[in-house]
Amino acid sequence: LLLLDDVWEKNPNTLKNLKAMLRLGVGSMVRVIVTTRDEAIAREICHSVEPYKLEILTNEMCWTIIKEKTGFKDRVNKKQLKHIGREIATKCGGVALAAQSLGYMLNNMKHSDEWESVRDSYIWNLSTSEGSSSGNHEVLASLLLSYSHMPDWLKLCFSYCAVFPKGHLIVKYDLIHQWIAIGFLE
Repeated sequence: LLLLDDVWEKNPNTLKNLKAMLRLGVGSMVRVIVTTRDEAIAREICHSVEPYKLEILTNEMCWTIIKEKTGFKDRVNKKQLKHIGREIATKCGGVALAAQSLGYMLNNMKHSDEWESVRDSYIWNLSTSEGSSSGNHEVLASLLLSYSHMPDWLKLCFSYCAVFPKGHLIVKYDLIHQWIAIGFLE
């Protein structure tokens, strides 16, 4: 059994090569579970089985994730933040990753005006890039918001990871030592 989680690859040739490597097809002993936001990708990889489509999360589920990641129950200004937080949850597009990243970011924001700045950010209004679905837009917008609220030193560390090729295994302690060596951390 092989689980391919959150597949975004749309190139038919790449997907065809993947299927060939896995020897998928009639009589294959390999069983594959694919999770993806794009039904066409699932159909391309798994011709013989009808995809099972999961419903998106409700706004209430997204709000629950945000509350958990922000430590909402321990906040003194819950009453002020509740309405704003629920509005932010509606911007997640039903995607757990969007709710999680927003929750982690909001965890560091103690005042309602900071939460309002997230809710009212121009980033939510940016048009989706060519070829991306609306679900992907919410995820990318929430990640961009999280990135824009990072301290500068952390943005440097995060951006440094772009020097590694896609799919490269990054060893945590090696990466930290590299950041120290180039002066990002002490």
